[in-house]
Amino acid sequence: GAAGTERTLQDGTQLLQASADVRHEYVARRVDPAPVSNESIDAIHRPNMGPTNKVLLFFAVGSKPFARKLVRKNVDHARTFRDLTFDLYLAHYDNNRSTWYKELGDWYPQNVRYSAQVSGLKFWLARDLLLVKQRYERPGLYGPQPYEPSVMSKLPTVDVDSYEFLWILDEDAAFYTSDLGRMVQLARDSGASIMTPAFQTIENPESALVDAKHSRSIVHCQAGDSDCEIQYPNPSCDYRLVNYVEVSFTLMRTQAFKNVIGRCYNCLPVRGSTWGLSRVWCNWDAEAEYKSPEKTCAIIDGAPITHANAKTHTKYGKSNANSANSRAAALTNKTLGKYKTRAHQVFSCEKGTEGRFR
Repeated sequence: GAAGTERTLQDGTQLLQASADVRHEYVARRVDPAPVSNESIDAIHRPNMGPTNKVLLFFAVGSKPFARKLVRKNVDHARTFRDLTFDLYLAHYDNNRSTWYKELGDWYPQNVRYSAQVSGLKFWLARDLLLVKQRYERPGLYGPQPYEPSVMSKLPTVDVDSYEFLWILDEDAAFYTSDLGRMVQLARDSGASIMTPAFQTIENPESALVDAKHSRSIVHCQAGDSDCEIQYPNPSCDYRLVNYVEVSFTLMRTQAFKNVIGRCYNCLPVRGSTWGLSRVWCNWDAEAEYKSPEKTCAIIDGAPITHANAKTHTKYGKSNANSANSRAAALTNKTLGKYKTRAHQVFSCEKGTEGRFR
């Protein structure tokens, strides 16, 4: 079909998507809301709803062939788990959705439930695009809408509360050989709110398209690299309760996403960076949800994935990236120092139930 046009799914449901003319840099139009008090968070705290068997896959994607091929392999694999519903949101950070239409044909409207063309980093895009409904309903808590009304009217509205988990992903995640049914079951077993599947990184991104699980270019952790070591798969555990979860492939319960990404403005103080977020969100959400910090974050070892390490995002070519990262880390440390994780810690190595979704 023609690029940039409205499509219709096979079941007659309109494919919600942003207009192709949304090509501005978000930072120029953002109005930062005032910080939310702890009293405001406490007042709107709600217990987690029951399981829904629904997962939203939120990808920040460019238009390079590698990204299109890998995302498609992942999504096709997710569709094989009949007990689970995986809905797909593609945030096209390079404003080039038309290439996906051209190259993937009918696959795009048949599989992509939501899409938008806006520049930015993954968690900034997730904040901007997934909480449209919440900002309309509770602007005092979630802040103003990030775009002008003419743009907002063209963006899809996602009911995030209908999903049990939100999986916020980079385009170089390779999980097409992973047991996603087991991952969801273990996420439930853990009781945690912020999680990641354990993952290993490979040197040659293209090998992720062939056999990510058994790639010969797997990079093993260097001694003393605590970020790598804590997230590397531990075959002795089904999951580990920890005090640190990276931002690369985060699986979040919806309430935790709203708490941290939606209302903790100081968790993401600088557009153009997510530095500092992974150091504070476990303790921040533990307080917001009245949970023990030792039970808020988890690494799922029983269903590991692969990090293709493609470095395809435009941030890798920006000269001011290091400056933004330094400012973000400094501001997060200054405003949220009491929540900061100083050293990585594994609280326990656990075995899950025998169940899995098929």
